[in-house]
Amino acid sequence: MANVIQLQRVTARRFDGRVANIIGKPSTATDPYFFTADDGITYVTKVVTPDRTAFNDAMFSRLARRVELRVPDVVAIDVPAELVADDPQLSAVRYPPGLHVGVARLPNGSFDLRGGALQKLGGNIQIENERELPGSVIYCSWIEDADHLINGGNWMLEPREQNKYIVWIIDFGDALGGFGWDHARLQQLQDPATVQKLGPHAIAARACAVPGCFQESLDRVGAIDQQELADLALGIPQAWQPGPADRVALAACLISRRPGLGPALGATAPGGAP
Repeated sequence: MANVIQLQRVTARRFDGRVANIIGKPSTATDPYFFTADDGITYVTKVVTPDRTAFNDAMFSRLARRVELRVPDVVAIDVPAELVADDPQLSAVRYPPGLHVGVARLPNGSFDLRGGALQKLGGNIQIENERELPGSVIYCSWIEDADHLINGGNWMLEPREQNKYIVWIIDFGDALGGFGWDHARLQQLQDPATVQKLGPHAIAARACAVPGCFQESLDRVGAIDQQELADLALGIPQAWQPGPADRVALAACLISRRPGLGPALGATAPGGAP
């Protein structure tokens, strides 16, 4: 029985500037910008483009939450035309008003681990949610996130206190081999032998070396059924969704890939199968 939960929708009320990690480059309309919405939360807002990026971000963030991973909230954020018109920076880049992807800004000065950030912190940091990290490796291998496979994972660190941190995973726009996936690509990925192990970022290496560390996450992935995947997709704004045939193929692809996770990770397959 269908249980479709719509992606939360909010309205931007205040423009808060451009995302810091791209400052120094010329501004464009498709850059990520900060907007604070009517729910009081500030979102990294990504303009919806004609490819699969918006769908991927929403779909695979929702699915990550379903398997109990640490990911920011994702919403559909409506940026009003009057807000764009009233801001010189947005007007200058011809920022398109409308419904875009909003990813909740992480707290406490969280920062990206790409670019050698971990090495600069030294070896004495403590990860409060380290036990969750093998699940991130499982997940990104399952959904064939190209960015995570190439870059070793899109990880963010949230500083806590006394050299303690929480790890988040972000950005699923490149899932299923990239934002240009189509029916043919899904059919290719459906083969369990195509599952590739996400090369764990150093932040996850210790957690992934613990015997049996993957099993709990494999079981969570194994508990997802085709109807649940279909419901997650249907809860995303219709303009972002692929067509009905591709939604069916997407669910079938993800179900078919699961037996490949165990062999790829040297672990037991979902559901305990060898």
